[in-house]
Amino acid sequence: MSLIATRYAEALYSLAVAENKVAEYKRDIDMVLESFVSADVKPFFASERVTKQEKKDLIAKCFATKVERNVLNFLFVLVDKGRMIHFKDIFQAFHSLCNGHLGIKEGVVESARPLTKEQIVMLEEHLSKDGEKVELIEKINTSLISGFRITFGTEVINATMKEKIKKMNELLKGKDVSLWN
Repeated sequence: MSLIATRYAEALYSLAVAENKVAEYKRDIDMVLESFVSADVKPFFASERVTKQEKKDLIAKCFATKVERNVLNFLFVLVDKGRMIHFKDIFQAFHSLCNGHLGIKEGVVESARPLTKEQIVMLEEHLSKDGEKVELIEKINTSLISGFRITFGTEVINATMKEKIKKMNELLKGKDVSLWN
């Protein structure tokens, strides 16, 4: 994560904590991120032909009634400072700070093909225990063949075909390995 992303994320996070609206700001930023990614707005925000005011007008038109006022102002600051091209990194850093505050454990689920929202929710529910909520970020890794691998920091749950083939190979070579763990 870049220093720019971290600084801006921490600034918004501090404001969210001070206003006791961490969950609300997180929801808003996640919605903006999803909108920006699906609309592929990075070229628009990177363009020098589009004025800062035009960029802010578009943001206001899209989000003025949908997000907290300070989140909207934050987006305007990113435009004014020319930092909107870093929106993805900033929003992801902010998301992680909020998850830490809210006691949500973050993990990455890797699979060879995209998982459905239902599959991700099912995995999150299965991994959540003792009141600890788990949130997974999906990453496509075509080298996995099939199955999935979930990583929480240094903890790895490997349920990939690649791992099963590796264990089967070791088993056939006479090494003491459990095929299904």
